[in-house]
Amino acid sequence: MTVRKQYRLSDESIKKLHQIMEEKMIKTETAAIEFLIESYGGDEELAEKIVDTLFERDKAFRERVRWATRAAETNTYMLLDGLNTILLDRGNEYCSHIEVTMSPVLKQSQDKIKERLAHFKQEKDNRERKRREG
Repeated sequence: MTVRKQYRLSDESIKKLHQIMEEKMIKTETAAIEFLIESYGGDEELAEKIVDTLFERDKAFRERVRWATRAAETNTYMLLDGLNTILLDRGNEYCSHIEVTMSPVLKQSQDKIKERLAHFKQEKDNRERKRREG
């Protein structure tokens, strides 16, 4: 059903309407107005779809970060409790800062952690490269 309506538009609106007609190769003003009405909200729907897609894609990453953070916190508390127990058992009353003197055991641990992180980064880079390529 078609309804006939009369509208008043400013000169600026008419210029914009004709610009749209030219860009979209629309023949009539009525068709241009219908195009604008039909396309209204399309950008919002597209933006919402993009956000949903990105949110879903990053869901696994957020879960891994959450798990790693929880594991790191748990391990930190366990290590602090163990270290505190050793220090109390030995009766140590002074602190040797790691920046001044690092135990060979801690240095080995630090090197192993760097190797593990490099390995994980390489795996991530490989996954991203495969995703881009295929």
